[in-house]
Amino acid sequence: MGMVIHGLKGKEFSKSNWNWRPLWNYCREIAEDIISEELWESGHYNNGAGLNADDSKKLGERLMKYIADGRAMQFQEDYQKDSDYPFDVEIVEEFALFCIESGGFKIC
Repeated sequence: MGMVIHGLKGKEFSKSNWNWRPLWNYCREIAEDIISEELWESGHYNNGAGLNADDSKKLGERLMKYIADGRAMQFQEDYQKDSDYPFDVEIVEEFALFCIESGGFKIC
């Protein structure tokens, strides 16, 4: 089973649950001002929750900032010490670019 994130401009971002859950949790951790508790919880299900264009772009830009300054890589290293779920900075970058270009998205 996987998650498909539909960009409002037509692009899609698709990952297995194994990849999506840690990514979405990381997004919440670094962007509590963008991703509410309710949205974070909904984001673990295929129920159409998502972000509008402005918030999606803000999230993507924040993710790129954390990649550029090394915080995402540090998170990856720490995360992989005690988790069975994978976390990969390359996937973070892929999602960041998707967020910036998507025009907003829905998790379906």
